[in-house]
Amino acid sequence: MTRTNFVVRIMSTALIVSAIFSIELLSSLAPPSASSQEETLKGKGWIGGRYYVSRMNNVVGATVKLTFEGGRILFITATDSEGRWSFAKIPEGIYGVDLLKEMYLPIGKTNVNVRSPFKTVIELKATPSSGAIGSIRHWSASNMREDKVPSEKVAKHGEGPVFRIEGRVVSKDGNPLPDAEFLLRDFNGERNPIRLYSDNAGYVKVENVQARLLDATVSAIGHLPLRFPLDLDGDLKIQAVMVSQPQNYRYSPSELIPSERPLPPGE
Repeated sequence: MTRTNFVVRIMSTALIVSAIFSIELLSSLAPPSASSQEETLKGKGWIGGRYYVSRMNNVVGATVKLTFEGGRILFITATDSEGRWSFAKIPEGIYGVDLLKEMYLPIGKTNVNVRSPFKTVIELKATPSSGAIGSIRHWSASNMREDKVPSEKVAKHGEGPVFRIEGRVVSKDGNPLPDAEFLLRDFNGERNPIRLYSDNAGYVKVENVQARLLDATVSAIGHLPLRFPLDLDGDLKIQAVMVSQPQNYRYSPSELIPSERPLPPGE
């Protein structure tokens, strides 16, 4: 091999090494992709259970809220036609569990340990209550009194810090659900809700949400709606696992009321 060819080969090798180094450096500086949220929510744990009034009377369409890492990550789903619910492949750790359904007292458990390869099963008996109809202000697993409204956590409009909410809406089999509605409303009567729709991969994201107590709803056509209180005091990740709506599902009072939408100018 001539000297000229030898020099050219060395230069080519140097250029390839330099290019690889540059690509790795750029990758380390690039912002995380949307899939990074999904990676955060993945794990090996399994938890599930049943919500019922009696052996033959199950509570269908109750919202199940699973809270992880001090409230920074939420998994939400609904009880199916048999009152059953479950979350699979979630991070191992200590969770809080809340079951919420209008016309029933809220109920929940704290310090629930989820560890693979074990399955954590929680069966809870529902208590009917006419006083909880039409309002989630009473929904607090730590406070079972129906007459106490957590008004001390309701911030005034325009006050307090702001945070980011990232979410993903998927079906029970894990497929993304596009065009699912994610609605955030204030408890203090503000008439301008935050309304988002999931993209083709099921993701939603909203910045600069004021820290306050929110009334959150996730809904998708053909699936049971999810409604839960959201005590926002930091950045939050949510995964909503939607359950198909049974044909004989009986809507609760507030579900029969259509959500408010802003009117176009001049109407």
